[in-house]
Amino acid sequence: MLRQEVEERVTAARMRILRNGQRFGCGVFVKGGFLLTAAHCVPFTSEDAQMAKAENQCDYLVTVETNSDCQFRMEPLVIECLSDVAALRRIDSHNVDHDGDRDKFDQVISSIIPLDLWHNPPNGNVHVLAHDDKWIHGRLRTSSSLSKLSITTNERIKHETSGSPIIDDEGRLIGVTSLAVNSCVAISPYLGEHPSLVESLPFWILKVIMKKVEQPGDES
Repeated sequence: MLRQEVEERVTAARMRILRNGQRFGCGVFVKGGFLLTAAHCVPFTSEDAQMAKAENQCDYLVTVETNSDCQFRMEPLVIECLSDVAALRRIDSHNVDHDGDRDKFDQVISSIIPLDLWHNPPNGNVHVLAHDDKWIHGRLRTSSSLSKLSITTNERIKHETSGSPIIDDEGRLIGVTSLAVNSCVAISPYLGEHPSLVESLPFWILKVIMKKVEQPGDES
């Protein structure tokens, strides 16, 4: 089981993703102030976001919510539909309409401890923070695919838990819950056929995404 300190730290770093004013999924803050989530939790593609931003529209912004119901918007930096992962960041535009979002972001990020990315836990134990703040415990399974990791959990994983952190015993992030399909809007068949199986992004994909986040102009 997890230590109370770990549970509290990870819960504080976990945010909820809103779509049309409703809770749709989750995300988690990692070092650098970036929020990692599943791409299907974001209601548009990278191209849509870039176009809307270029036209000075707000359609490219994603609304997130803290555990204390504080809402603010972030902008997508990376949306990878194929691997079903996205990274959001603090709004970087100088539009005064976004000042409130930036102020709330600064307040939230200063009050939490963002998670470290880590390799797969040596003992195989994993813990998923569900959308309803309940901890779901499980084990890593051997996967035949390099694009995802399979995790067997002690109970059903629900849709709103997409993008939630999957951690090891020490609270280090090893993945976020993911449908791991080639569409941002597809429904995972595993939720119906195998309610104890969840697909997670492996650590190496998260590292690739974070490299893009830290060096967006570097394609090497």
